[in-house]
Amino acid sequence: MVKNGFGTHENGIYDINMPSVEEAAHTMGMSQEWLRDMMSRGEDYGFTNDWVSSELEGRLKIKDATQKMIDEQLRYNQAERDGAGEEILKEASDNINTYSNSIHNLSGNIDDVVAREGKISAKQIQNAVSDIESLTGMIDQVKSDQS
Repeated sequence: MVKNGFGTHENGIYDINMPSVEEAAHTMGMSQEWLRDMMSRGEDYGFTNDWVSSELEGRLKIKDATQKMIDEQLRYNQAERDGAGEEILKEASDNINTYSNSIHNLSGNIDDVVAREGKISAKQIQNAVSDIESLTGMIDQVKSDQS
């Protein structure tokens, strides 16, 4: 994905930035279904996946990340009360930060999806208007030819 311009790789961290599944899949010569499947399976291997293809999917992911962040905060608080070691507290703190960053990224990605969908809808409307104008012109031509 980095090679095709859909992300960066710095300090061992991959940051994937796809404007759309359709565009990324086409550019990389694969099906949209395969790309979606690949992206969703990353979490099975410890990757954080903040990519969304719809506003609803983004909102569901935010809800899930928020619940996980709350659970980690509760775990951190309990570990702190129990006098847990620094390693356990650091792990919980790192997880809280990961979920917080994920929520922030998901919010931005939702905004991008909504903006892209708005542009697509506007373009579809413009195309429909153009098609109607063309058809109206053809109808008028046929009427004029019949008279």
